[in-house]
Amino acid sequence: MDHFQDVQDIKAVLAKYLEGSSKGDSSILKLCFHKDAVLYWDGADTDAHSHAIQWFFDAIDRMGPDDDAHPMSYVNVLSITDGIAVAQVGETWKGMAYTDYMSLVRTPEGWKIVSKLFHNHSADLSK
Repeated sequence: MDHFQDVQDIKAVLAKYLEGSSKGDSSILKLCFHKDAVLYWDGADTDAHSHAIQWFFDAIDRMGPDDDAHPMSYVNVLSITDGIAVAQVGETWKGMAYTDYMSLVRTPEGWKIVSKLFHNHSADLSK
């Protein structure tokens, strides 16, 4: 595959992820994730901060769309090695700032997120 095309394809998946997040619509997000994807976030008890991706989809649907129609975001494709990749996504969502590290794999259906590791910077401010 062409490296430049891979970068563009990964950015397209992550733009779709940001769209689904902003709209509070898991049907859009499900297009971006592998069915067996996992979700982790940092904290004192890391076992309490991991879930199957369905937990994230349910949370997004429950919380609904972001009030900000144009939240700030960025995407950095950090590394691609054949059919695997890592990207950094920054976004504001519901007034909170997040940094995500996405692991992706190329599948017959295109690039899919297999893990989402995130940090909520807003939680840092409440300490």
